[in-house]
Amino acid sequence: MALVVCCPCGYPLDCDNLDIVVTLPCPRCGLEIPLELETALPGVARGVLTVMEGPHWVGEQFIVPVDMDLTIGTASGNWLSLESADLAESHCRLHMDTTGRLMVEDLQSPTGTWITEQRILRGRLQPKQSLCVGEFRFRFDFQSAEGSTIAPAAVLSTEDVSKPLPAIERVGRLETPGWWVIHHRFHVCRALMLSAAWLLGLYNACRLMQRPDQPWPCLEACVAGVAIGAVLAMAGRRVTLIHRYFKFASLGVLVLLATVDAYWSLPTATVSCFIMAACLALLIIRTPSQPMALGAALLGLIAVTTTVVVTIQELQQTIVARW
Repeated sequence: MALVVCCPCGYPLDCDNLDIVVTLPCPRCGLEIPLELETALPGVARGVLTVMEGPHWVGEQFIVPVDMDLTIGTASGNWLSLESADLAESHCRLHMDTTGRLMVEDLQSPTGTWITEQRILRGRLQPKQSLCVGEFRFRFDFQSAEGSTIAPAAVLSTEDVSKPLPAIERVGRLETPGWWVIHHRFHVCRALMLSAAWLLGLYNACRLMQRPDQPWPCLEACVAGVAIGAVLAMAGRRVTLIHRYFKFASLGVLVLLATVDAYWSLPTATVSCFIMAACLALLIIRTPSQPMALGAALLGLIAVTTTVVVTIQELQQTIVARW
């Protein structure tokens, strides 16, 4: 589960050190994004929306910036740009003040905006309540800087938030393996990328040291391997971010690495990168069908498993050759 910060303009921000951050500057529009609430809610640091149901990003958490107008819809300039046929370009607007009061306003969307089971034009979203837009259901919580969920007694909701909303009942009925992959496809891509990152880095380092025509010195090969692993891991961590085009960076990194491996005459790494790129392309370019989602996930798993086997073999050969 990842914690994501987005600017109201839709740009994803780095939140690696979020536990000590009160505001974040947006490099795109220059806006200073306030994240923490005032002391009207004792011990509460920030408001968080968690994706409980939807076509993708299930389990992803989005920090709600304070005292800003935040739109949700399919357009790329929204705070949350979501891919769903049931969403309008600008579906609804959120605004949370410095005391934690979160107001939701529907923007004349065709399928409506729902708080629990009530369709609203404008209403307040309480902690532990559900917000439903299209196929997505979010839960609103307050979270401390350490990441623990806090719900002050004064604003606790007594409603059963575990009950599915009518607007997404059809989503809950499709609980098959293909349905699971589709709804967790960005998490699947991230897991595959992170699994392959350091394996490919280690494999490249070992192969570069054993090149028959021009072997690399140990230090240079290790530096190249670490660099490859770090770049792939960084791309893997960003693959689930919400920006409409940012998710394609991982595909570009894989194709670039495959080209470099081909130049270095490392066929196994080249093929693994291309297979992984094909897997990600099938899963994230558009919402896949269930057979396609299962096939892409299996393809990625085969690529990772093959990389594990050949990396272990190369590591053994390198150890024997060097020591």
